[in-house]
Amino acid sequence: MLHQRLRPGEKSCYVEELEVFLGLPLEKLYNTIIEGVDGIAHGDEPGVALNPASRSYHHEPWIALDPAGRNHKLPVNLPRFFWSSFLHSLLLCGRKQTAEKLWDDMLRLGVVPQIGTWNALLDSHARNREPHLVLATWEIMKSQGVKPDALSHRALIHSLYRAGRYEEAQTRFEAFEQQHASSEASLND
Repeated sequence: MLHQRLRPGEKSCYVEELEVFLGLPLEKLYNTIIEGVDGIAHGDEPGVALNPASRSYHHEPWIALDPAGRNHKLPVNLPRFFWSSFLHSLLLCGRKQTAEKLWDDMLRLGVVPQIGTWNALLDSHARNREPHLVLATWEIMKSQGVKPDALSHRALIHSLYRAGRYEEAQTRFEAFEQQHASSEASLND
């Protein structure tokens, strides 16, 4: 059952249940999707060897990153929410290496992380009780010009409260309220 109620402190990992349902490891599913985008496979898949030492093979891409790029050669479009959904699931299941690979692949393919992807990262770190990673991600996100939204603030404040950093969480909450109130006032003018 994918959506069962968890006891406090128990981690949800429907990704592992999905692996059983699909009958293949999540990493293989992920590699197949990325291979469909860039045409390069890593591992034991057959194909035209580019470099036998690195075990890299070339296949024809079949997935478009953008709906406008979809055509008869790229008949499948990878929706934008794929990155945030997959990233969130991987991190909640403790698959940090694959999550890091996803982030690297995303950047390599020219996909700019949108606020939903940043929020998935923030929320996953918050749920995993990693406030230091939430704060580091928050700073990187802001340094790249991404404006935090309400869900970003929720993940940050939630993480600080769970870590027992109540004063810092309260300060962040008050700053968010003030920012939200001033944004609302400017909309009503």
